[in-house]
Amino acid sequence: MNEISATSDLDALNAWYQTPFGRMLKAQVADALLSCLKPLPVNELLHLGVGGFDEVLAGQKDERMIFFTDMACQHLLAKEENTLPLREGSQECVVLLHGLDIAGDPHGVLREINRIMSVRGYLVIVGFNALSGWGWYRPFRNVYRWKRAMPWTLRFYSTGRLRDWLSLLGFDIRQARTLNFRPHVHKPKLLDNFRHIDTLGGLMLPFFGNVYILTAQKRAMPLTPVLNRKFRGSLLKPGLVEPGV
Repeated sequence: MNEISATSDLDALNAWYQTPFGRMLKAQVADALLSCLKPLPVNELLHLGVGGFDEVLAGQKDERMIFFTDMACQHLLAKEENTLPLREGSQECVVLLHGLDIAGDPHGVLREINRIMSVRGYLVIVGFNALSGWGWYRPFRNVYRWKRAMPWTLRFYSTGRLRDWLSLLGFDIRQARTLNFRPHVHKPKLLDNFRHIDTLGGLMLPFFGNVYILTAQKRAMPLTPVLNRKFRGSLLKPGLVEPGV
């Protein structure tokens, strides 16, 4: 995926969030993000990925100052680069909104975010859930008229796969949840009729919602490595006496 493709997908997803279903989902995602972000001990937040959420969240912030940076992310999401113009360890909290759904190289995106994050910093990821009803339908989308429609053209991931990727990068998972269990309809009346499905889905199938929100924290690495006892003697030169107490 090049920069043009990434930008095109971002624009298409932004437009999709303006549809009746998209506006309803945006409100749900915004509420869930607020509940995730409020307990975090951070003063600044970097927003990457799809736009349109800044105004929703900024209008409900508490006493903490939260700065939103709505970046186009072409260099981050393009498969060839995966770069951000930020110095290493400079960000204490990053929210990635559908960035992995669009990225040609999701591993490269996570590595770059890991580079710019400070020790014990927080990463909040929002994306489409591969284990949802939408995810199960996605392999068969070519049969229907939604072959090239959002969100079916994007990549869906499960929270289990993200747990594995983030663990390898040195993150601990603090929270994972899913939301929105409704079928993909756009008529306002039908959307309202299906609102009870969200309540039932959250109680009976909490990990199968259409959208996941995952919060992870970067681990603090030890400053000095601890040597294994069985190798200690081999590091001393012959003829030297081991130091005593």
